[in-house]
Amino acid sequence: HRPLPIPTSAGRIDIGTTGHPVACLDSHKPNPKHLLQIPEPSGHTSGFGDIIGSICATAKDQYGCRFLQKVIEDTPSMLQSIVEEVMPDSTNLMTDPFGNYLMQKIFLSCTPAHRTEFIHQLSPDLPAISRNLHGTRAVQSLVQHSTTPEQVRLLANAFQHWVVPLILDSNGNHVIQRFVQTLGSSDLEFVYNAVRPRVVEVANHRHGCCVLQRCIDSAAPKQKLLLVEEIVKHTVQLVLDPFGNYVIQYALKLGIDAVTAQCLVAMLGNVACLAFNKYSSNVLEKAFRLADEPLRDQFIWELLHPDYLPQLLQDQYANYVIQTALDTASPTQFLALKNAISPHIHLIKHTSYGRKMQARLNGVGRPNKFNGHRARPHLKPPQPQC
Repeated sequence: HRPLPIPTSAGRIDIGTTGHPVACLDSHKPNPKHLLQIPEPSGHTSGFGDIIGSICATAKDQYGCRFLQKVIEDTPSMLQSIVEEVMPDSTNLMTDPFGNYLMQKIFLSCTPAHRTEFIHQLSPDLPAISRNLHGTRAVQSLVQHSTTPEQVRLLANAFQHWVVPLILDSNGNHVIQRFVQTLGSSDLEFVYNAVRPRVVEVANHRHGCCVLQRCIDSAAPKQKLLLVEEIVKHTVQLVLDPFGNYVIQYALKLGIDAVTAQCLVAMLGNVACLAFNKYSSNVLEKAFRLADEPLRDQFIWELLHPDYLPQLLQDQYANYVIQTALDTASPTQFLALKNAISPHIHLIKHTSYGRKMQARLNGVGRPNKFNGHRARPHLKPPQPQC
């Protein structure tokens, strides 16, 4: 025989019709699901009056939160009562697994005056709330729906000293991205001012490299140039990083001649060393495609240094840089590469990339202007600075 179920302090246990134990909660612990009432035709929602005074507790329950959101949707006149009650406890609700959804609904539906009052109330806590798994969603909603100049100013003041710490946070970075998506470039000056002095720290971070690219996208021309110029000052340091290299590649895609030239010149003197690195080798391939002939000449001569060439040919990353150099070389450059590589080709003849390189040396598959394919883009040579 099965032993009888043991009663617990949560309530008695009955055996239902299925023969399985069914918990019966005590009458003093009502199930919030029963609060989910359908609005009456008169416009009044039955059940709402019963929770006046305990709206914050109700909002922290799954069914109670849904009920309150439905009240706001179906009976907007009750929003004032909800706002007045949740305002003092809004910080806790924004970080609650269920309460944050009510706060998002309130930020969407409330008046601009209410929204401004919320920002005043929350300002000291907004950076901390942004780092919370649930709070970040509520803060993003607040940012998205704050459109008046006063609201934007208050938010900028609340976040101006927390921009970089939030960018580097797994939850907080979404709030900064929402600022970038929502505000105009003139209102984002506090973000750019915070990022520029710490651009290496931001670019070399998993989340920071993405936020930095979004900042570049949203910036006005002058802001963009200032930000990108600061980035390319640290080209060598960034191209070696798993995340920073993407920021440099993104800067090269912008097509700003002065910025591209500055970035490529920064790599001179380190070409062979950068070719061995998994991340910077990708940037070097892009550099060969963007460089004009005189600058590409300097890149090639660094690769052909006799102390490095045999190792470069056999390296799992550097060999791709050599192949790209062959693809983009002028006839004179190609001949120099061929003469230097041919004595060492036996080192890699049994590898897949060795066979590809041999094919290139034989003039097969060179996608440039010298065999009828589209020419690579060229830039003006960088001007020497005296």
